[in-house]
Amino acid sequence: MNDVMIAQREEYALSVNEVACVAEVPVKYVYRIIRSELLSDAVKRSEGRIAILSKGLVGFVGVKLAYDTGGILTLEGRRQLIRRLLDHPEAETIREGAISIDTNCIRSAVRQNLTALEKAKGMVEIDSEVLSGMPCFTGTRIPVYHIAWMVANGDEIPAILKAYPRLDEEQVEAAILYAKAYPFRGRWKRRQAWQEQRPISSSEIAFDALSGSA
Repeated sequence: MNDVMIAQREEYALSVNEVACVAEVPVKYVYRIIRSELLSDAVKRSEGRIAILSKGLVGFVGVKLAYDTGGILTLEGRRQLIRRLLDHPEAETIREGAISIDTNCIRSAVRQNLTALEKAKGMVEIDSEVLSGMPCFTGTRIPVYHIAWMVANGDEIPAILKAYPRLDEEQVEAAILYAKAYPFRGRWKRRQAWQEQRPISSSEIAFDALSGSA
């Protein structure tokens, strides 16, 4: 039994931000898909929150498919395309008119991103007694959002790893993914102590280069 058939039996319920992360599409476009009712049967609303339900990966593949065909198909064309996908979730090729799309590469990318997100979540723990419940890497007091914030502000991964030797490159990548799927909400009441920390970076340069001599 192949991976696709196994995945089809699993059921997922992801938030809009999680879906955007897994499908690699802008958050605003996921909302646009919801408003356009392209995945109306898969959208669940509860207490002001929205989740996209999917049996296997098909719902998230549908989001990616709708995004990728936005410039070549009409809204109705995309609706028909996604309907065919939902009716035939294991199909390797989906067609709409003269358009034929190989869904294997999309499905593979979605599966890889979903696995990476689950792995990133497994590296993070939230303890109300540690930094007021700020998500930190497991076994540390290093805030995940701080690492993502450093990357977003241009700090290079080698410098971050030198500043935080307990972390590795995989954890830095996980911080980026985690912050994308679970963005920080609200505003800081005060500047956090960890925001004052900067990475330690060093480089070597010949003395002649500094003095300007040949």
